[in-house]
Amino acid sequence: MEKIHLILGDAPLQIYSSALVFASENSMIRQTFMSKVATATSKVLEGHSSWVTVATFSPDGQLVASASNDNTVRLWEVATGACRGVLEGHHSWVITVTFSPDSQLLASASYDETVRLWEVATGVCRSMINRLGGYIWSIDFSPDGQLLHTDRGDCALDGTKDVPSLSSSQAQPSYCIVQERWILRNHERFLWIPPKFRTQATAACQDMVCLGLQSGRIILIKIL
Repeated sequence: MEKIHLILGDAPLQIYSSALVFASENSMIRQTFMSKVATATSKVLEGHSSWVTVATFSPDGQLVASASNDNTVRLWEVATGACRGVLEGHHSWVITVTFSPDSQLLASASYDETVRLWEVATGVCRSMINRLGGYIWSIDFSPDGQLLHTDRGDCALDGTKDVPSLSSSQAQPSYCIVQERWILRNHERFLWIPPKFRTQATAACQDMVCLGLQSGRIILIKIL
């Protein structure tokens, strides 16, 4: 009880706002105070038949992509909350998704050990990458949108795996990805991650790595 009092004392307004925003549709609290909920927080995107594994905004801010244990990816319009399309094809739950820098393509990685590349405008699967040797927990487009960085190597957008490394003789910016227990720099193991810092909530951008921990802490690492 003392801990609850401390929380209420530290953030009373946030507690009341959370009660309104996250209350169920048929609850007395929501029905009584619905008019007090800001319209920007009142959209509920419904359609998945199982739990949602991840959701991400497109770089242009127009869409949200959500992945689910129902083996599908859904695209939602931010302005209206309408479902733009359902991307079907994976044979197991979808682990993660990411948009291309121009918001025109979406990549999805699944527990079926494949990565699929989708055209956002049409919902057509442009290519599928398999033979990856395991599950893909982290995917991201290169800044120029020409490659997919995964925790099991790089892939070209046509589905070709093992593309030439960016650490070749040509001068290229370094980039990092998180692969299980390691941070890789240009495909090579660079930094070992201690057990208490290992997580599936990771992000990388060139020479920066972000780790989201169960403790609630977020760690930013810059590889020099």
